[in-house]
Amino acid sequence: MLLSSQNREKKLENKNLKKNNTRNANSKNIPIVIVRVNPEELVYKNEDEIRYINDKLNKNLRLARSKREDKSIINIEKEVCYIQRELESRMKRKETHNNFIKNNAINRRL
Repeated sequence: MLLSSQNREKKLENKNLKKNNTRNANSKNIPIVIVRVNPEELVYKNEDEIRYINDKLNKNLRLARSKREDKSIINIEKEVCYIQRELESRMKRKETHNNFIKNNAINRRL
């Protein structure tokens, strides 16, 4: 009885090891795709598209860091900076607009 439970545990461990090895092998084969971002075109994209590009770049950045590909890391980080700067300027613009609307509404009441 004891031997059979130990055998089951060993089989389960072996199965888990094989799964992990397969996952690691698959992650090494995933290509790193560097998405080039034209900062002038970002102005015309909506926020959802920009966030999608940002997510894709961050995924590729994590992948490049795990593979320790320095050139890819630097290129992807540049592209992420363009995206983050655009998102930041949109947030500031939105905040400024909301303040303007709020102040304008107060002035109209007077």
